[in-house]
Amino acid sequence: MDLGGGTGANLQCLDDRIHRLHKVYVVDLSTSLLEVARRRAEALRWHNVEVVRGDATTFRPPEGEVDVVTFSYALTMIPEWYAAVANAEAMLKPGGTIGVVDFYVARKHPSSGLARHRWITRAFWPLWFSIDNVFLSCDHLPFLRCRFDTISLHEGRSKVPYVPLGRVPFYVFLGRKPARQDFADGRPGSLNPGAAEMDERGS
Repeated sequence: MDLGGGTGANLQCLDDRIHRLHKVYVVDLSTSLLEVARRRAEALRWHNVEVVRGDATTFRPPEGEVDVVTFSYALTMIPEWYAAVANAEAMLKPGGTIGVVDFYVARKHPSSGLARHRWITRAFWPLWFSIDNVFLSCDHLPFLRCRFDTISLHEGRSKVPYVPLGRVPFYVFLGRKPARQDFADGRPGSLNPGAAEMDERGS
């Protein structure tokens, strides 16, 4: 399940492995992007790929549950991004995998082990990207770490057009939906996204 999948370009990274998958959904609200995805699937004979115009916060596949959900530079363009993550969690099978890559900025006081960003980074990049309706957040990564068990996390910096010396922060998060959900605290599956981060700071 690729939520906010746009043109389906990410699927090409799978190469021939895509044919091993039983079903792949590319979900997006943009009809023009989905038309590109549809033509791509036809040209590459991806008979197991279904292109769907749908909302990432509400769409559910007919099968009910999926093994993998991905967001590739999509959360920053979804106003109710937390609802999209919650929807992904709900449709994932226990033990299922979520993969997210996106731009972001760190919190002023990030949890132990996470990257720290100077105030100019935290101020400049959200303003710069908001011009194109891309909204960087300091809450994406803590929320993901709260809802899912972390398999791997990479935080880095990337070049961007028109800012020769600028390097925008990005993260690559791979997480797993726990087999057992605990709704009593801020652990994965909880409705309290801040508790786990508070625990890590010793609060």
